[in-house]
Amino acid sequence: MPFVLSGKRGEMVVESRSVRYDLAFTVDPVTLRPVVEHARSQSEVSAGTRITLKWPRSLEGDRDGLTWLAENFACFNRNLAITVGGRQISALDPEWRKWRPNGPPVAHWYNVTSLKRLMQAYAAEADEKGEPSPTVGTFLRDFVGLKSTQKTAEIVKQLALARVTLADLLRAPDCGGSIYGLLEEMQAATKPVNANALGRLGGDHVTEIAHWCGVSDHAKVEYVKETFEAGGLPDVAEVAFAYFGTDEDEDGESLSRVLITGLNFSPAITDPFRDLGSGFKGSLDTLLAAQRADADDPVFVFVDKGKTAVALPPRVADGLASMVIKATDKWQRQKEAEVRRPIAVLRRRDRLTRAVADKPISIKEAA
Repeated sequence: MPFVLSGKRGEMVVESRSVRYDLAFTVDPVTLRPVVEHARSQSEVSAGTRITLKWPRSLEGDRDGLTWLAENFACFNRNLAITVGGRQISALDPEWRKWRPNGPPVAHWYNVTSLKRLMQAYAAEADEKGEPSPTVGTFLRDFVGLKSTQKTAEIVKQLALARVTLADLLRAPDCGGSIYGLLEEMQAATKPVNANALGRLGGDHVTEIAHWCGVSDHAKVEYVKETFEAGGLPDVAEVAFAYFGTDEDEDGESLSRVLITGLNFSPAITDPFRDLGSGFKGSLDTLLAAQRADADDPVFVFVDKGKTAVALPPRVADGLASMVIKATDKWQRQKEAEVRRPIAVLRRRDRLTRAVADKPISIKEAA
């Protein structure tokens, strides 16, 4: 990322476990190969990880865009603290956990093609290091639910792969059939991972985000969470909607819609939900317009979906559309009432915010 930003030389600092790494990224002008320079020194960061990205001066005019992106990363990660240009965003929940990309693989998340690619990566890495190719049994023990030597031994023995290496398996004439049979046994010997294990932000965190974006403390934040399974892959989707609680800001300017969307706990720069299934033909923005939550309305909309596939399976796309409709239902009914009877706009605040009772006065204060 640092090199992409500058186009010539990118610099960043990574600090963890009391060690600091100063990294510089360039490209060799002759071979056009990437060149990474790094220096190691002592760091004060002993717990967690601190990453410092050096922003090129040539992009100083884009600071607002960077700030927006950094703030949204904090929105999608409860345990993340970010500092941009001296402004610090604290971690809302340092103990929060999610499924990480470097986590153990899950057999149910693979098909024959993707499992073969993973085997090729394992074999290629061993070859580059000058090490023997891993055996099929060693490969299996990296998967969730297959840590047991006895369980993996039973699988490879049944398939006559007891001492076969990945390199030998990949070179075999019936490679595809062997991998197909292996994957079937792996999935039969393990349980699918529950979608909730991917991690979730939760209604309390999304409500904090809404308040952070200017939604009144008295506004009702509609939060909906659903889990899906399509093609063996789990999905978690979270949707929230809220009226700001007022139509104008402190300066009397009209408030407009704030739309935050993300995939796999990362903010999306543009709307990634362009096709919301057979039940609703259109994008997220089109659906919001149908629910009368237009871009110029004083509302907050939050949509996050676990996993990175933008081409949503029909079941997930239909489910996500239903979640958006459910979260925006009260707002839609209120707006339709205002169309029928313009005077209904006067009751918008009462219908879409929580009534706050006056604080009772004690006898001492009354005296």
